[in-house]
Amino acid sequence: MLKKPVLTPKWIYSAPGADRPSFSPDGSQIVFHVESGNDVSLWIVDADGSNPHLLYPPARTANPRASRPDWSWSEKIAFGNNGAIWTINPDGSDAAPYYRGTIAPPGGLAYPSWYKDLGAIVAVAYHDNPTAAELHKLTPRFIGQLTTSPHPCAGRPSVSPEGTKIAFAGNSGVCSQSVNQIWMWEPNIRPHRIEPGDPASVQGRSPNWSPRGDLIVFSSNRGKPPSKSLAAWVMNSDGTDPRRITEIGLHPQWNRQQTKIVLASPSGQIGIVKFRGM
Repeated sequence: MLKKPVLTPKWIYSAPGADRPSFSPDGSQIVFHVESGNDVSLWIVDADGSNPHLLYPPARTANPRASRPDWSWSEKIAFGNNGAIWTINPDGSDAAPYYRGTIAPPGGLAYPSWYKDLGAIVAVAYHDNPTAAELHKLTPRFIGQLTTSPHPCAGRPSVSPEGTKIAFAGNSGVCSQSVNQIWMWEPNIRPHRIEPGDPASVQGRSPNWSPRGDLIVFSSNRGKPPSKSLAAWVMNSDGTDPRRITEIGLHPQWNRQQTKIVLASPSGQIGIVKFRGM
């Protein structure tokens, strides 16, 4: 039996399609995307729920596809934009493609995750509609593939604070978020699941590495039978001691102080939980 969740989110903002939030470096603001039909745009709101405003693209832009933002350890925000990774300042200036090298990048890039030193970004490249997905490391002038589908088929990544490991959602043999587990990429080691056992019993997705490197927060509906809704879970970064911390929680992400977690609900709420360790 699952333990009763111990944290209740404070819902600070609500809009249909609001999801995938990410804290600013000082924790005072949150960037997130809002999906409406086929249109997706980036918004920023203060952490107390005040001052929500459009970040990108400009109002009345046709067919916007700006999604899945990740606020760096500094001021830059990375996001997916029509299959490429872009960056932007929080005041809306300098929106531009991140990669500007001569080798053609793969299409379908999404889910950027910054390295702490801002020297590179890891993202997922989806292709074949999408029956394959691989992790790629990007700098402004270089791009390199890190994993190969279908073993594993990769999803949202999170780079460890020291930059040597990447936690990511994935599974072996099929691209399906509903059956993902939490995997790990390390140099010179084959990508591997970090929790042993039956894959269905350790379902997990959307990992985010804690700033101190000791914990990973993620979404899961694991249980027997599986829960009907995804909840926020935390485990040690080696895959031990997983514990559910909220009743619901999509795409959780730490603040840089490791004292709060921001997450979303299926109904478009953005919420914050205070984390004191457990």
